[in-house]
Amino acid sequence: GQQAPAATQSLWTSGAADFPCYRQPAIAPIPGTATLLAFVEGRFSAPCAPPLGQAELPYEVGGMNLRVSTDHGASWGPSRVIYGNATKQGPNMDYFSAVAIGKDVHLFLAVKGIQHFVSADSGASWDGPTPLPLPEGGAVPHAPTCGHGVVLSNGDVVVPAVCNGSCALISSDKGHSWRVGGFGVKGSRESSI
Repeated sequence: GQQAPAATQSLWTSGAADFPCYRQPAIAPIPGTATLLAFVEGRFSAPCAPPLGQAELPYEVGGMNLRVSTDHGASWGPSRVIYGNATKQGPNMDYFSAVAIGKDVHLFLAVKGIQHFVSADSGASWDGPTPLPLPEGGAVPHAPTCGHGVVLSNGDVVVPAVCNGSCALISSDKGHSWRVGGFGVKGSRESSI
C-alpha cells in the first residue's frame, strides 16, 4: 500500500539558492514506485512574473529545476537545473507540464514553441529538447499550461495546453505521437487537470 504523505516541506525557497524566485511547481509520480519528481521554474527576477501588460523579459529567464524523492516524498535529493542555466543568460521560459507514462517521464516546456523532453530513467537523465511535432492542419498550441498531465484508464495521455483558448495535448501511443484536442469554452486560456 501507499505510505502516508510526508509532512509539509518546502522543496525550494526563493532567494536561498541559485534563483531569487521559484514559480509554478508540479509533481509527477512514477506509477508503481515510491518515486516522485518535483519540478519548478527558477527565475532571476524577484517579482517572479512580469507586471500585467509588460514584456516578459527579464522576468521569465532562468532554469527548469528538478528534485527527486524515492520514498514517497519523505526525503528529497538535491535540486538540479535540467534545462536552462543558473546564469542570467538562460532561456526565457514560461509554462511547463510533466507526466509519467510508465517509467518514462515527459516534460513539455514553453521555449520558442513547445519543447519536449523525455527521461527513461525516472529523471536521472533527459533527452531533448526537441520541438513537439504535431499533425499539420489542426489547432496549434502555444504552450503547455502549468502543472501535470494524466494517463487515463484507456491509456490515453492528456496534458493541459494553451491554443487560441484552452486545449489539451493528447497521445494514444504512450507519448510517441501527440495531437491537439479537448478544447475549452470560448474565451478560456489555460486549462488544468
